[in-house]
Amino acid sequence: MCAFELTDANGAVVSSFYTNPSGRFEFDRLSPGTYTVVATSGLQQSSERVDASNFSNSVNLRIQSAGKPADGVEGNSVSIAQYRVPAKAREAYRKAHEAVEKGKFDDAHKHLTKALELCPNYADALTLRAVLALNQRDSQSAIEDLDKAIKADGNYAMAYMVMGSALNMQSRFDEAIRTLQRGQSLAPNYWQGYFEMGKSYMGKADYPAALRQLEQGRKQGSLGLSIDFLVARSCPPGDEAIP
Repeated sequence: MCAFELTDANGAVVSSFYTNPSGRFEFDRLSPGTYTVVATSGLQQSSERVDASNFSNSVNLRIQSAGKPADGVEGNSVSIAQYRVPAKAREAYRKAHEAVEKGKFDDAHKHLTKALELCPNYADALTLRAVLALNQRDSQSAIEDLDKAIKADGNYAMAYMVMGSALNMQSRFDEAIRTLQRGQSLAPNYWQGYFEMGKSYMGKADYPAALRQLEQGRKQGSLGLSIDFLVARSCPPGDEAIP
């Protein structure tokens, strides 16, 4: 997955979400001004400044790929719940994933609908549909799908990470922290967990805890400038971040 952030001229994060590295993204209802779009995927990062006006504007960000997953998880594992997913549902999910990578979100929804008709408790499909909902700022629909995903497969770490992002979007920071802690226990190398946990503690104005999470994420070697942005924002007035 790829993390996107939109920051204003003062460096404040206006919006953030996850998508796949080659997916399209859109920010709407922005006030006129200058913004910076930052995309992070694994060790790679790209940023671009854009001027928002009354007219549509676009920006292209390219991130080099090493041909390997960039989620920060080493190795592969399959849960019992995943083994129970019918082959046709897996195929529909694969097509949905490919559609997202190509920016064909309507097609992705169609394939996910088919996958979930074949297997209503398919955690991977529910989580991907939640990611699409979050990209549309529909956190409640995302939470409903993620709750189903976690109940279907309590060991699927990405569902907890995305749930943490959805709860952060609703300013439910305590719940987000508890959810992300579970996700981190399942996949301690997922950089998204530290990224979202740092945001949760920032929302609670617990800056030391936020810094600890962000520094832990920095150790994963996957957050780059996004971490630097958040570390700078996590320092109370009069304090400076330690480089």
